[in-house]
Amino acid sequence: MGRDFRAEVRAWLAEHLTGDFAPLVGTGGPGREHEHLDLRARWERELGAAGWIGLGWPEPYGRGASIAEQVVFFEEYARAGGPGRLSHIGEYLLAPTLIAHGTEEQQARFLPPIARGEELWCQGYSEPEAGSDLAGVRTRAELTDGEWRVTGQKVWTSLAHIADWCFVLARTGPGERKADLSYLLVPMRQDGVRVRPIVQLTGTSEFNEVFFDAAVTDEANVVGSPGDGWRVATSTLAFERGVATLGQQVGFARELDAVVARAALCDPLVADRVVAAWAGLQGLRHHALRTLSATEPDPTAASVAKLLWATWHQSLGELALAVDGPSATVLRGAPYELTDAQHLFLFTRADTIYGGSNEIQRNIIASRRMGASTVDFAGEFTPEQAALRDSVRAFLASPGYSWERLTGELGLTALPIAEEHGGFGATFVEAGIALEEAGAALLAAPLLSTTAAALSLDPALPAAAALLPSLAEGTTIAALALGGGVTFDERTGVLDGRVEHVLDGDAAGVFIVEAAGSLYATDAAVAHPVPTLDSTRGQATVVFTAAPARLVAPAGAQHALDVLHAALAAESVGVARAALRIAVEHLQTRHQFGVPLSTFQALRHRVADLYVLLEQATSTARHALRVAGTEEFALAAPLAKLSATEAAFTLTREAIQLLGGIGFTWEHSAHRYLKRAAANHLLAGDPASLRRLLLARAFA
Repeated sequence: MGRDFRAEVRAWLAEHLTGDFAPLVGTGGPGREHEHLDLRARWERELGAAGWIGLGWPEPYGRGASIAEQVVFFEEYARAGGPGRLSHIGEYLLAPTLIAHGTEEQQARFLPPIARGEELWCQGYSEPEAGSDLAGVRTRAELTDGEWRVTGQKVWTSLAHIADWCFVLARTGPGERKADLSYLLVPMRQDGVRVRPIVQLTGTSEFNEVFFDAAVTDEANVVGSPGDGWRVATSTLAFERGVATLGQQVGFARELDAVVARAALCDPLVADRVVAAWAGLQGLRHHALRTLSATEPDPTAASVAKLLWATWHQSLGELALAVDGPSATVLRGAPYELTDAQHLFLFTRADTIYGGSNEIQRNIIASRRMGASTVDFAGEFTPEQAALRDSVRAFLASPGYSWERLTGELGLTALPIAEEHGGFGATFVEAGIALEEAGAALLAAPLLSTTAAALSLDPALPAAAALLPSLAEGTTIAALALGGGVTFDERTGVLDGRVEHVLDGDAAGVFIVEAAGSLYATDAAVAHPVPTLDSTRGQATVVFTAAPARLVAPAGAQHALDVLHAALAAESVGVARAALRIAVEHLQTRHQFGVPLSTFQALRHRVADLYVLLEQATSTARHALRVAGTEEFALAAPLAKLSATEAAFTLTREAIQLLGGIGFTWEHSAHRYLKRAAANHLLAGDPASLRRLLLARAFA
C-alpha cells in the first residue's frame, strides 16, 4: 500500500475531478444534498467504473482494502474536494449488512450495482411514533403469494426522493417491540411508494416522508430470517458509525477548512476556537480508528461515536457563524439562498437529533457502562501488551511496592530502551500502558520522568548510550529540565541557568537539560525541592552553575517536550479512568429516596458524558503513542496532552461533585486524583500554550 496507493488515488482524482466534473469540487454533503444531483449521480458511476466504490468490501465484490488504505482514500478525497457521496447509504450501510447477513443470491443481486454506482439506497427506519425508539415501528409487511406487501409510513428518510431501493424495518408478525421485525429490501420506483420531501429549516429538502401502500417486494428480499430484523437492523447502525464515519469526516474536514480560510487567526479568541475545532476533529478520527481496530464490537462504541461527532459538528456550525460576524445575518440571495456558513449552522441542529438523539445515546451508554468506567477494545492490545497491563495493574494494587521492586521485578524503566542498552526493546505504546496504570494508582515514584528522559536521548551519541543502561536498571533517576533559558558554553562544556517546575527534580540524579534547542545530561546540578499541590509527585527548582554536561540529543528539545506531552497524556488517562470508577462505584452503592443514585437519569447522563470524554481522551493519547517516531508525532503529542489532561481535570472535578460531601474530605482519595490532574493540566504547557503550539504547527 503506502505511497504507491496514495499516489494512485491522488492521481486519479486529479485527472477526473476536471472537465464536466469540475463544478462538483467542494459540493454536496449533509445540508447541501440538493446540489448538482444529476452530475453527482454521474460521478458515482465514474467512481464505480474505476473500482473506488466498495473499496473495503471483501473480494470478489470489493477490493478488500485495509482500514489504512480506506483512510488514505478518504484523506485524498477530502484533499481533492471530492463531492458529497450519493451512494454512501448503499456502500457503507446496506452493503456491509448484506456481507454479514445476506444470502449469496442477495449479495450477487445487490452488491454489483452498488459497486457500479448504478443503484442508490435509502434507509427506512424512523417513523412518526418510532424515532429514537426504533423498536416501536408500526410499518407492517405481510407475505402473500410469494411477495411481501408493505404498508406504513417512514419519516426523516435521507435521499428517498432519488433512491432506487430502501431497506425497511417492518413488523411481520404479531409480536411487539423487538419481536417479529423483519429487514426488507423494497424497490422505491413503484405505484405503492409515495415520497414527500420535508422542507427543512434551511429551506431545502433532503429528508423525506415515505408512504408505503401495499408496496411489494419479492419474498427473497428479506435479510436474515423473517422476525430477525432487530438483530440485522442494529448491526446496520453499527456499520453506520463504523468505517462510514471516516467518509463522513471527509466532509467535516472540508467544512473546517472553509471556516479556517475565513477566520481571523490573529485574534487569540478566534484562534482558540479554531484550534479547539481542529483538535476535536482529530479526536474524532483517532477514536474512529481505535474503534475500527477492535476485533469484536464494543457495546457502546456506536453511541460514543454518535455523541462525539454530532456535538462537534454542531459546534463547528456555531463557529462558522461567529467567524463571519454581523455579515452572517445577510443571505447570499433572495428568496432564501443561504451562505455556506448559514447552511452549516442551521443544518447541524439536526445532528444531535437524527440517528438517535443525544439523550437516547446517553441512556444507552449509561445502561451498558454504569458498571465499568472504561474498556480496552478487543484486539486493541496484543496478548503481550494485555499481559503487561494486567501485571502492572496487579502489582500497583498490592501493598508495599517500592521503586526497587518496580524497576527490578517489573523492569518498567527498561521497557522503551533498546536491548543493546540493557532494556526490553519495547515501544512507547508499552511504556504508555505502564504510565496509564501508574496514573490510575497515583504512583508516587519517578517512572514518568525517567521514561520520558530515556525516550528523549539519541542513543547514537556516546554520552546517551552510556546513560541508558543505568536508566533501564532504575539505578539512575532522570528528570527533564526543559525551558528556562539555560545556556551551554561550547568552549568549557558547562551549563548555567535555572529551570523551575522540574517534575521529579527532587529525586533525580541526572538532569536532561535543554540549552539552545539541544539536550545535555548533567549530574552536577543543585535541586531545590518545592512543596506542591500534588503531594504524590515532587518538583524542584534546579540550578546549574558551571555544571559539566554532555550532549545527548542535538536539536532534541522539541522532541523531548513532545515525549513529555505524550507521557503526561497517558498518565492522565489513568487518572481520569480511576476517578470515574470511584464516582460510579459510589453512585451504585449510595442510596437516596430508597434507590441507588445510579438510577437517577440526570446522574446517568452525567456519567455518560464523562465516559465519552474519557474515551475520546484515551483514543487521542494512545494514538500519540502509536505514531511516536513519525512526523505526525509533533502534532499528535501536544494534542494528546491537551485532550487527556483536560479530560482528567474535568473528570476529577466531576467525581467530587458526584461523590457529594464524602468527596470533599481529606480521607477520601478523590482529592488526590484532582490534584494530580490539576498538576498535569498545568505543567509542561498549560491549555493556552498548547493551543498556541498547535496553531503554529497545524496552521503554519
